[in-house]
Amino acid sequence: MTSTSPAPEFKDIPEPAESDLTDVNAVPAADIAFSPQRMAKSMQLCRDKMVKVGDEWEVDGLSFVDSAYEISRVFDVLGTGFGFIKHDITSKAARLSELFNQNKKRYTTIQGMIRVEIQDKADYSSSGTKCSVRLRWMLEFVKVFFGL
Repeated sequence: MTSTSPAPEFKDIPEPAESDLTDVNAVPAADIAFSPQRMAKSMQLCRDKMVKVGDEWEVDGLSFVDSAYEISRVFDVLGTGFGFIKHDITSKAARLSELFNQNKKRYTTIQGMIRVEIQDKADYSSSGTKCSVRLRWMLEFVKVFFGL
């Protein structure tokens, strides 16, 4: 049985226009500038699209990817010295986006993708599991870097 998450909302952040949000099914254009409002909205959508599977909450894969893209844009503002961080985040997010779009029926959540890859004994070197773990490490770095 699945249901949507009653996630807490981000407070005091103006809503972006619908046209400000990226398409979660496409690699976002490089010319889209960083917007704290758009980043907060994508993170809120990721929370709102969490799915309850059994007793656990799972993260919607494409919403997670979209949030990662939005978070990566902050490094454009910080300058070229942080380009390697943005590259790591966007390359992992692009791989996950590709996997989720190629396997729409089997991959819906990050945790579900991991279960399928374990069941299928997927090659770890090119797996979504590897990408999701590394992407999570990068997002943890961002969290520590900004003192969140």
